[in-house]
Amino acid sequence: MNQPYAFALIISSAISALVAAMAWRRRTAPGAAGLTLAMVSLIAWALPYAVRWLMQEVAWQYFWLDATYLGVVTAPTAFFIFALQVTNRDEWLTSRKKLLLAVEPLLTLLILFTDRRHGLFYAGLRSTGTILDGGPWFWINAIYSYVLLLIALVLFVKMFLRTKYIFRRQAGIMVLGMLMPWVSNAIGILKISPFPQLDLTPFMFTISGAIF
Repeated sequence: MNQPYAFALIISSAISALVAAMAWRRRTAPGAAGLTLAMVSLIAWALPYAVRWLMQEVAWQYFWLDATYLGVVTAPTAFFIFALQVTNRDEWLTSRKKLLLAVEPLLTLLILFTDRRHGLFYAGLRSTGTILDGGPWFWINAIYSYVLLLIALVLFVKMFLRTKYIFRRQAGIMVLGMLMPWVSNAIGILKISPFPQLDLTPFMFTISGAIF
């Protein structure tokens, strides 16, 4: 049990909910739908994660940590959709392609929740702490997620380089927001986080949403 961690995650969820509400009120604006979906994904990530830190029984810690993946697998896709909408690539988001974007997250959840039968996701490395290692599908999902986030970052950088001066500041802010998840990744890789075992990614994504 770690109440300060849980409280911080609940605050993060509240900020995500506020951003989602603001985006939805402006849902006719480019990117508003994608940003709303991204913020809802972060709520589905942070709230179960908060409950995990309030649990004392190991079995419940496992359950709620697994439940965070409902948001984990959705957030990168949502931010990717947001980037396409903001950079005026809506024509790419056909109904068929939206369905294709849903395949990997749904397949990941299926593999995750049936891991006891095949070990493709955890490969015996399951723990109640931050999930930083796992089986083959864990890495497939991680690579897929970061590819989507990298494409989104590249789209924003292109927008910054090509846009006129009057809109360049906005484009720069988009680039800054998209860099936040990469900051979290760097902190994890370098093992310099001041909060041991706490995954900072949902916090960084929430900061991204607030910036956007």
